[in-house]
Amino acid sequence: MAEILRQSSAVTIKLGPLVSIDGIHVVTSLNLNPVVCYLHKGSAAAEQLTPTASAGDNDFVHDVGGWWTFELTAANTATLGSLKVSFTDPNTFLPMWKEFHVIPAALYDVTGLVNGISVETALARILSVIVNDMEVVATDPSIVVRYKDIAGTGNVVTHTIPLATGARTQTIH
Repeated sequence: MAEILRQSSAVTIKLGPLVSIDGIHVVTSLNLNPVVCYLHKGSAAAEQLTPTASAGDNDFVHDVGGWWTFELTAANTATLGSLKVSFTDPNTFLPMWKEFHVIPAALYDVTGLVNGISVETALARILSVIVNDMEVVATDPSIVVRYKDIAGTGNVVTHTIPLATGARTQTIH
């Protein structure tokens, strides 16, 4: 399940457990030189990153019990949509990856999201923000839906949904 990340924001993510190539042991230390890390942003070509031990842009550090932390920079999270971070070192550990979904900063902020929640939880929060400030007016021959812009501008967004001629109700998909 993908975690939600705030667009153009540096964040430290947790990945793991990192498992040795024998599939039995967790990896708690390693030489970062042969480790290959890729960022997969949507359908774009993968971007290779160089993990560092500390004081770099993409620190990859053991936390506990085979779990590792990895720093993503603001530039790493600049692209909206799906983001996958993958690590490989065929001589030391099995391939490892984690999936994220990057959303606009304004949307992240207005919904009070925190790193580590699921997409489903995020959508529920977003919908609750919209529904709490929503006004639905049934007129003939349409329904008008008004709500505050969730980007935080305070603007009111209006959608007019036309009903089929002579219809008293209509299912809208």
